[in-house]
Amino acid sequence: MGGKPISLFSPGTFLLASISGVIAVGALLLSMPITHTVSISAIDLLFTSATAVCGCGLLTTPLDIFTPTGQAIILLLIQIGGIIVVSVSLILLSLFLKPGFSSHLMAGQLMELESWGNLHRMLIRLCAAVFIIELVGALLIFHALPEGSTFFEALFQSISTFCSAGISTFKDTATLLQNSPFLMLINGLLMLTAALGFIPWVEIAESVVARIRGLRYQFSLHSRIVLYGTFTLLIASTILFWVLEHEHALANLYGIRLSMVCLFQAITFKSTGFFAVPTEALQVPTLFIIMLITFIGSAPGSTGTGVKITTFVIFLAAIKAALQGKTSVNIRERQIPLDQVFRAIGIVTLSFGWALLVTFCLLIIEPTMHFGPLLLEALSALCNLGINTGITPYLCPAGKLLLITSMLIGKIGSLTLILALMKRAKKKAKFSYPEERIMLG
Repeated sequence: MGGKPISLFSPGTFLLASISGVIAVGALLLSMPITHTVSISAIDLLFTSATAVCGCGLLTTPLDIFTPTGQAIILLLIQIGGIIVVSVSLILLSLFLKPGFSSHLMAGQLMELESWGNLHRMLIRLCAAVFIIELVGALLIFHALPEGSTFFEALFQSISTFCSAGISTFKDTATLLQNSPFLMLINGLLMLTAALGFIPWVEIAESVVARIRGLRYQFSLHSRIVLYGTFTLLIASTILFWVLEHEHALANLYGIRLSMVCLFQAITFKSTGFFAVPTEALQVPTLFIIMLITFIGSAPGSTGTGVKITTFVIFLAAIKAALQGKTSVNIRERQIPLDQVFRAIGIVTLSFGWALLVTFCLLIIEPTMHFGPLLLEALSALCNLGINTGITPYLCPAGKLLLITSMLIGKIGSLTLILALMKRAKKKAKFSYPEERIMLG
C-alpha cells in the first residue's frame, strides 16, 4: 500500500484537517435549498457550520430560518464537534487499520497522557456514554418543556447543552430556563458533567468501587486539579455573580430561584453560552468576570474549551515558583515536567495574544463599533462561549472570517495548534548552547 504511514503525520495537523473538513462539508450541506427558507450567503453558511462544529453560540443568522432538515444537520455538526473530531477519526482508523503504536502515539500527544491501552474499546465506550447521557438528558428535558414542545427540541437542547454549543431552537431561552428550575437543573448537570471531562469521571467511578471493596484509592494529579479547580471557580463565580447583579439583572429573583440562577450562570461561564438572564442586562464588571472565567475554561478531554483549567493552574504555579525563586514547578507534592510548563506558558500567552490581535483587526475593519463589544466578540469566539452584544450579524465578511478562525483555534486548542504548526524534529539535538545570564526588570 502506498502513502505515508500515519505515524509520520503530526497529530495536530490531523485534528486540524479533520475539524476543518467537517466544517466545510457542513457548509456544503447547509447550502442545499431544502435546509433553509430564505437565501443565505456563503460566508453565513460557513459561519453557521463553524459555530456548530466548534460549539460556539455565535450566530449570524437566526436558527428559525433553517428547516427541520437544516436544523438536523446543525445538530449533527454539534454532535460531531462535541465528541471531538479526533475521537471519531481515531475510531474510524481503528476500525479499518490495526490500532498500532502510531495511533496510540497520536492519542497520547493530543491528550497529554503517558500511555494508552485498548484505544479502540476506550473510544467506543466514551462515545456510548456520551450518547446515553444525551438521551437521558433529552427525556428529562422533554418532561420539563411546555406543552406542545417536540422531542426533537428536547434532543437538540440536550445535545447542544452537553456539547457546550449554546445553540437553542427556543427563541427566549432565558425566560424558559427562569420559569423552570427543573429545566435549569438538568441543563446545569449536563454542562457540569461535560465540563469535567471523561478522565475524572472514570476515576470517580473507580474510587467508588474501591471504597465499596474497602480499598484506598489515589486520584491522579490531573483529576485533583480538575475537580478542585472546577468547584473553586464555580463557588467563586456564583458569589461574584450574585454580588454584582443582585440589584440589577437578578433584582426580580428571590429564594431558591435566585440561588439556582446564580449557580447555573456560574456553570455556563465555562464555555457554554446559555443564559437564564438577558445578556443585555448584565453590567460591564460582570462581563469582565465572564470573559476571565471562560478564558480559563473547562477540563482537557471535555466538550468545553478555553485554555483549560489544568493549563491555567500550571501557569499560576510557574508564576508562584518564579516569585519564590524556585527552579522547578510543583503542584501538590508533584513536580511538573519542564516541557509542560513551557507549553502552559505558551498556550496562555498565545491565546491571550490572539484575542488581542483579533480585537485589533476588528477595530480596523469595523471602525464604527466600540472596543468593548469587539473584545467580547473576539474572546467569545476564541473561548467558544457564544455570548455577544448583538453585533455578530452586522460584521463584514472579513470580520466573520476572523471569528471563524478564532472558533477553530479555540476548538482544537492552542496546544494542538502548536503541534500542528511546529516542525517535528527528526532527531534530538545532541548539543546545548553555553549559558549566559541577562538583566531582567
